[in-house]
Amino acid sequence: MEQPELAVIIPVRDRAGLVGSAIRSVARSAKAGGVAVEIVVVDDGSVDGSAQAAETAGEGLPVRVRLTVLRQVNAGPSAARNAGVAASEAPAIAFLDSDDVWSAGAARACLDALAAHPDAALAFLPVREIPPDAAPPGRVGAGLGILRHPGFLRAVSAHPRHTFASANLLMRRQIFERLDGFAPELRCSEDSDLFLRADGMGPCLVLTGAGLVGRQVGHDDALTASPPALAAGFRGMIRRERGGVYPKGRGGDPARVRFLAGAAVYTIRGAFAHGAPGLGYRVLLRHLPLILRGGQGRWIARLALTPVLSLLRPRSYSFRIRPKKGPAATASPVATSRRSPGCAAR
Repeated sequence: MEQPELAVIIPVRDRAGLVGSAIRSVARSAKAGGVAVEIVVVDDGSVDGSAQAAETAGEGLPVRVRLTVLRQVNAGPSAARNAGVAASEAPAIAFLDSDDVWSAGAARACLDALAAHPDAALAFLPVREIPPDAAPPGRVGAGLGILRHPGFLRAVSAHPRHTFASANLLMRRQIFERLDGFAPELRCSEDSDLFLRADGMGPCLVLTGAGLVGRQVGHDDALTASPPALAAGFRGMIRRERGGVYPKGRGGDPARVRFLAGAAVYTIRGAFAHGAPGLGYRVLLRHLPLILRGGQGRWIARLALTPVLSLLRPRSYSFRIRPKKGPAATASPVATSRRSPGCAAR
């Protein structure tokens, strides 16, 4: 096969029934756009045959599409994505979750966006929610646009409803390697951590218009449904903020303080919604100063009174006194917006 122009990294764990759809959607997109694509699937310790399902899906791929399937002992989404990038060679890298799909126009839109903005550090594709097992979004027409911002934090502030997550991320290999990839110690909010480290390395592109990524809603195994995972990811970002890992050093960027304050609010609300109110109140008390500094003070009373507000407005203030029995309900996709750094749903 010729030199690939684009690498698509798909981490997977125990999604044998879904990963094939993701692979086939990328292959269709590559063929429709005339793009040479390498797909790297990284099985992160699955026990349901996900790797075999990925290999089966790779049979009969278009000639300009190459599939590699890697297997590793469970090490988390950061390690899986890093391994996928290391096994690829294309200069442009896109990431896709194993339960999501690409539209026919996605591959070509990725290359066109980077070609038009050669100095961009990050780019985020538009996302459309679709039911499980639905057909991928249709071909992108003239409605697709590219909005350019000085960096990630400016982009997030300008587009609070847009999805900013690893599942719709596009970036150049050289930027990814300069950042040393995702932080392996983080299993939640690892994508937000990467974006914060990339802020200041170049412009951030927000692709708008028709959805290029179809996010299948309704699956019950996303880490965003786990209050301990959410809290651990948030604590990881706070540790790194205090350690001066992010640009301009500890507390050196008011926009980042606002972002982290929003992350605190989302973590607390997630704990309340998924039956861990004690955890929610601990995060609230410990990070009150951050919430106030970050301009999120309007949330304090509402967070404290969530049990009462949930009786009056249950759709706006979700609250459970204890976790649901059985599989956890998947958190809202706004988990990957400005207000809430996301945990990967592989």
